[in-house]
Amino acid sequence: MLGGRLFKHSAVASGAAAVEAAERISADVFFLGVTGIHPESGLTTGDPDEAAMKRVLASRAAETYVLGSSEKIGAASPYGVIGFEDAAGVITDADPQTDVMRRLGAHLRIIDARG
Repeated sequence: MLGGRLFKHSAVASGAAAVEAAERISADVFFLGVTGIHPESGLTTGDPDEAAMKRVLASRAAETYVLGSSEKIGAASPYGVIGFEDAAGVITDADPQTDVMRRLGAHLRIIDARG
């Protein structure tokens, strides 16, 4: 546990103590959870402190994969997390043939979690 304030809904630590601890971590892969994956709005979440913490963690990883269940595809929340260019891909169960998924495919590598 990194310390700091814990968001119960997402189990993400935030605050100065958490950021300082995260800046000392190096990871090969970071699996990033977001609340929205939208072709125009990008990779988003509902809290600015949570978004900031996730940006720090993503910056400390060699690769960041976004986890996005189908209900998050096409959704947008108020706070940007990282840019599409900073993500190695999105792992999702969404139908790859939808318009939104095709538009996302122009920005991100899509990994089908359905098998």
